[in-house]
Amino acid sequence: MQASPEAPGSGPEIALEVEEISVRFGGLQALQDVSLEVPAGTVCGLVGPNGAGKTTLFDVITGLLEPDRGRVRVGGVDVTSLPAHRRAKMGLSRTFQRLELFWSLSAGDNVKVGVEASRARRRGGSAHPDDAAHPESTARMLMDRVGLGDLAEAAVDCLTTGSARLVELARALAVQPRIILLDEPGSGLDSAERAVLADLLRDLAASGTAVLLVEHDVDLVMRTCEHVTVLDFGKVIASGTPHEVRSSPAVQAAYLGSSEASR
Repeated sequence: MQASPEAPGSGPEIALEVEEISVRFGGLQALQDVSLEVPAGTVCGLVGPNGAGKTTLFDVITGLLEPDRGRVRVGGVDVTSLPAHRRAKMGLSRTFQRLELFWSLSAGDNVKVGVEASRARRRGGSAHPDDAAHPESTARMLMDRVGLGDLAEAAVDCLTTGSARLVELARALAVQPRIILLDEPGSGLDSAERAVLADLLRDLAASGTAVLLVEHDVDLVMRTCEHVTVLDFGKVIASGTPHEVRSSPAVQAAYLGSSEASR
């Protein structure tokens, strides 16, 4: 299904659409009829207890896992049958719950790998002679953007977990994504790094990027997301604004806890 041109005043383009996705692993129903939308230029949250199916849904969206039922659309284009690398070419990027870095490289070189891969992909696999002068400066700019400009030369295996997650985020940004999926980017970050992350998410949205955020830091989600979807045992139990989700009795019971509702 192709997206029709947006009419004036009809709202932002839907960058990512997940429609009734279901996944079963043997006798376990990991996802059941999960639907959500992420408009361009917004930060949306996907939350729920451990084992709720959040990372499984990310794997379906990015093409690492085939759903039993349902559709995934990027910019209105059905990508359900497309492999992961084709979706990446369409501007879909992600980070992982478990850090995926090149541990023998410096922080800056990790990001530079992403820059070079992105340039080669955009040129159909062949590098342009002028590209050689640019990846390093672009990588440094991205390191500055995530607040780690002074750690570009540091060995990535010597960084704190929080800093390593920001390096992974900088590398994900190297592909200039239209849609970015972040799987627990706040894990291991201190309060200052979380503030940098929150500002960065808002900046990404302001530039038109669609952001889907999986995060256990409820305060971070509630402060930065315009819309939140809550999963429990693979099902959507609530979807709405942060205030609506926080006020939901089902969410309080399954995830936030009753004390959250009084805040």
